Amino acid sequence: MNNLLSVLGLILFVNISALAATVNDNIVKSTKLFHSTAHSTTTYHVSGVDDGTYDILISPNEFDQLSHLSVSLKESGEQLPYTWLNGDSYVQPYNFKRLAVQLPPNTPQLTLVLSLSLNNPSTPLPSQLTQDDLAYSLSFKTYTHVVTPYHTNEMRVKVRAPTSKIHRYGMTHDDSKTTKNGGSMVYGPWMDVAPYSIPTDHIEILYEAAGPRLKYEVSERSAQVSHWGNVVSFRDDIVVRNNGPSLKGQFTRLTHQAQTFLNVLPTNIATMLSVRLPALSEQVFFVDQIGNVTTSHYKQGDGHSSHSLLQLKPRYPLMGGWKYSFSIGWENSLRFAAKLARDGTTRLSIPFSSTPEDVAVDRHTTRIILPEGAQVHSVYVPFEVDVQYETTTSYLDTIGRNTVVLSKHNTSDAHNGDVTIVYSLSLFNALRKPLAVAAVAFALFSATTLLRRINTRI
Repeated sequence: MNNLLSVLGLILFVNISALAATVNDNIVKSTKLFHSTAHSTTTYHVSGVDDGTYDILISPNEFDQLSHLSVSLKESGEQLPYTWLNGDSYVQPYNFKRLAVQLPPNTPQLTLVLSLSLNNPSTPLPSQLTQDDLAYSLSFKTYTHVVTPYHTNEMRVKVRAPTSKIHRYGMTHDDSKTTKNGGSMVYGPWMDVAPYSIPTDHIEILYEAAGPRLKYEVSERSAQVSHWGNVVSFRDDIVVRNNGPSLKGQFTRLTHQAQTFLNVLPTNIATMLSVRLPALSEQVFFVDQIGNVTTSHYKQGDGHSSHSLLQLKPRYPLMGGWKYSFSIGWENSLRFAAKLARDGTTRLSIPFSSTPEDVAVDRHTTRIILPEGAQVHSVYVPFEVDVQYETTTSYLDTIGRNTVVLSKHNTSDAHNGDVTIVYSLSLFNALRKPLAVAAVAFALFSATTLLRRINTRI
């Protein structure tokens, strides 16, 4: 028994010593607020690392709102692998999540950058507005400093709002270390912060919203690849909701037209939505449940531009709590999306989503429909998603088309990166469609010829 206690004590001593050896020389956390999303960047200047890993603690609010996370080296920009661990006795009562980052070897001193994309981090106030109310506010709360399992020599927290109209920005109890410059607030510096120091104070920022708070409740993309047509056909089915304060009372078109004429539209009303499409997109359409919607403007990007811009105007203004269902579609030349490798495989790159900036998405699904007979070799996605495989049957298909289905909860514009699929298509499968059409045409011709030769007269 004594030997067992000695071993446990030695293990505990080694762990504590390893943590004590690692020191945060400086931590700077910067959060940029929008209306529906927020981007947070935390820079850790670390020294004394000797065990090859660095632990990061994520607050419960940030974990619940988390849309995208990455950890990289500031010097080189290299993305570092990480794993989620169970919290320990120090932070479990506060529901903090522990992130173990794998560090490069022989790096006793380095600078880490933690990037977070958050969905719906702010709360709209008040919860209801009449049609005549021109403005509303958003409330954002966070901790006064970063919680870490290591000793920190110096720490600052910065928050930037989308507007300089800040109604409240101080801490709950002490404002002595708060400075404000326009829409930017700095809290700190905090010196000699002990490990696992849980803040007893909170930051409360109440700022005036400068636009609507939009959310995609449904976002489904279909991308169909055609070798014979040399195109990739896209279709996005979307249900957008104005997630701001709900409308109080009745909506009148007369009041809305008067506000539009006088250019005094309330900030909570959404009348336009801009979507970035791939450059050189063609055959663009915008439809809803009624039919074609003509109130849109498309600006096609040239070969030097990275994107095209599609501006959508719904059939009616989106008041708080209102929804609008619509679909958009376009085509891109296959030569911009696919490349043929030396081994005969095809490398296809498809954008996972085209979510506008500052729009939160509850769940996004992308279906990539490959040519009939194509065999999938590998699928690469630059972030974690659920991957499934199914078969899609279209017109003139014989065996159906292999389809890669990618889905993810809580997405944003941070997930607009490309999905890469490597697949192969044999010569027979490439000719399957014209052979099937030829066979059907020959069968119809033969049947017609045979029927013409039958004498039906008595």
